[in-house]
Amino acid sequence: MYNSYYAVIFAGISTNRGSFEHIGREIKKQLKLSKPGCRVKVLTIYPYDDSISGDPIADSLQVMKNAYALCGNTAKDMAYEIMKKYSGEECVFFVGYSGGGIAATVVAERLKKQLSVSKILRVGSPVLTVGKPLYPKTADLSLPGDPVCQVEIPRFFKNFRPYQCFVKDLVVNRHVHSCYFKEDLKDENGVSNLTKTIGQILRFVKN
Repeated sequence: MYNSYYAVIFAGISTNRGSFEHIGREIKKQLKLSKPGCRVKVLTIYPYDDSISGDPIADSLQVMKNAYALCGNTAKDMAYEIMKKYSGEECVFFVGYSGGGIAATVVAERLKKQLSVSKILRVGSPVLTVGKPLYPKTADLSLPGDPVCQVEIPRFFKNFRPYQCFVKDLVVNRHVHSCYFKEDLKDENGVSNLTKTIGQILRFVKN
C-alpha cells in the first residue's frame, strides 16, 4: 500500500465543467478508508468541453481524431497542468471515462519522460491500442452492451490491446454508457454504481 496517491480524472465528451468532481471525492473516500492517514490528491480534467459541437456523430469523430492528435485542450496543456500540481506522490494513476480514456492514454504517453504513471484505467472507453511500455499498466473496464466499448482504434507501432474486463454488479438502465458512475443507481443494499466502479478501479491501482 502506498502512503500517497495522485489521481487524475479525465472526463468524457459532452461533460460540463464541474460535473465530474464526484468521481474524485469517491476515490479519496475509498482510499482514505482503506489506508487511514494516506495523502490523496485529485485533479479533474475536462479535455473536450471547449471543442465539442453537440452533434453525436461529429463528437464521435472528434474523439477518434483526438486518438491521434488531441485538439482543443491539447495533450501538452493537460500534461503541464498535471505536472504543475504533482508533488512527489508515490502512486500516480489516471482514470478516463469514455473519450476521457483516449485523453488519459495520450497524455500518459506525452508524460513518459517526466512522470511515471502507475496505472491507467479507461472506463466505458473506445479500445485505443497502446505501446509496449503502457500495455501492462492499462486496463479497459466496460459494461456488456456499451456501444462505445465496441469501437477499436488501432495505431501503427502502438498495437497492444490492453487488458479488458467487465465492471461487476452494476445497476444498468437503457442508457448503458451513462451508468458507470451514477450515484442514484443503487442495488437492493443501497450501494451505488459509483461506489462499485471506483472500488474496482482501486483494486487495479493497488495490484
